[in-house]
Amino acid sequence: VATTGDGVAELTDAIEQHGTAVHAAQRAGPVERTKRLIASMASDRLRKRIARSDDARLNEICQAVARGELDFDTAVEKAIKLGGEG
Repeated sequence: VATTGDGVAELTDAIEQHGTAVHAAQRAGPVERTKRLIASMASDRLRKRIARSDDARLNEICQAVARGELDFDTAVEKAIKLGGEG
C-alpha cells in the first residue's frame, strides 16, 4: 500500500466502518456496561444459591447427570429454574 497505493480505498472504508462502530458502541456503552454488570451479579448470586442448595430436586438433577441420564446443558437449565425460585 505504501509504495503502490493499492488498497487505500479499502483502508479508508475500513476506517470509516470502525469509526461508525465505535460511535455506536459509545452510544450504547452505559446501557451495555450496566447490562453486563447486572448479568455478572445475577450469575454470582445464582451460583451461590445453587451451590448452597439442599433441594432434593437439585440433588436428583446432579444424580441424573452422574448416571448419564441427563446432559449438562439440560441440567444447567433445570438448575437455573430451581435457583430462580429462591
